[in-house]
Amino acid sequence: MIYDFPTSDAAIRQGDIFVGLPRVEVSLRQIPVITEDGRQRLAQWREIIQSGQPVTAVFAMRPVAAIVATQDCDTLRAPDVTLCEIRKF
Repeated sequence: MIYDFPTSDAAIRQGDIFVGLPRVEVSLRQIPVITEDGRQRLAQWREIIQSGQPVTAVFAMRPVAAIVATQDCDTLRAPDVTLCEIRKF
């Protein structure tokens, strides 16, 4: 299989490659959240869920290339697709 970059008007297909997607680096045990008074503190995901309130969080991100892993028949019907980061191993 040859992997190609999709054109902007083409349907998303399995094997399509996207460049510059944001990859978020996060630990659910130590999420840096901003409190109402503007300070930063660490919270656990469980604590955030239990509060039921939205929070403002700070995450590190980096751009990555990724390939579509979702099958073509599902990309046409589903609102989400699975992307796998392309890395050297």
